[in-house]
Amino acid sequence: MIYLQNFKEKYKDRTKDELIEELWKSYNEKEKLERQLKKYKNPHTPSSKQGFDKPQAQGLPVGRKPGKVYNHERTTRPKDTPNTPPIMVTTNVNLSNGNYNIIETGYYIERMITDIKIEKIVTKYTLIEYKDLDTEELFFAKHPDIPEKGIFGKNIIALANSLHFEYRVTLAGVADIFTNVAGIPMTSPTVLELCNRAVDKVEPTYQGINLKLKGSSVVNADETGSNQNGKPEWLWGFFTPFLAFFVFS
Repeated sequence: MIYLQNFKEKYKDRTKDELIEELWKSYNEKEKLERQLKKYKNPHTPSSKQGFDKPQAQGLPVGRKPGKVYNHERTTRPKDTPNTPPIMVTTNVNLSNGNYNIIETGYYIERMITDIKIEKIVTKYTLIEYKDLDTEELFFAKHPDIPEKGIFGKNIIALANSLHFEYRVTLAGVADIFTNVAGIPMTSPTVLELCNRAVDKVEPTYQGINLKLKGSSVVNADETGSNQNGKPEWLWGFFTPFLAFFVFS
């Protein structure tokens, strides 16, 4: 409304011919701008040539997104405490020139080196058989480090599951790590079987969470949909302040 009033005020003293001439001039300017625009904005002009559409022309920020800014104060990692016998490093030759005519000066430096040792451990267990004199039952003694089935110990099972599920390493990748790094030959189906054994082991704990959840007065739930080979799948999550229970179907 304000714009219309200003327009009337501007042209109230113009004659009809002057208004027509002004309108004709505006029309010609409009046609001229449209012809200029068609040079850039048409189906045959590549986006690289449409300069006026670029972010720079619109005053928008360009370039790569800035990386993460670390505002915390950087500190030196504390040294680890040695857990192996100290090693005295000596020599009888000057390695720079091969000279054997050398003596100790009494000066030395100390360096703490932190490393890991990946070592395959194979343990032979002898399980003694016992007989229950009251029931005539025969049974073998059990050891906590012996899995219920298979030849791989609990640490291998735990590491295989951690690599695959926590760090998203493929089954083939996990098998390669054990084969080439730890010297334990393994295949993808073996890794999958180790994952299944872990599932069997934690199943009672999983069902226990389910029972606790059903006894809660208030439970929040949410779901996420997906598909596998065209078939719909759902991941449900049920939560309380102290419990988290997931169901995949």
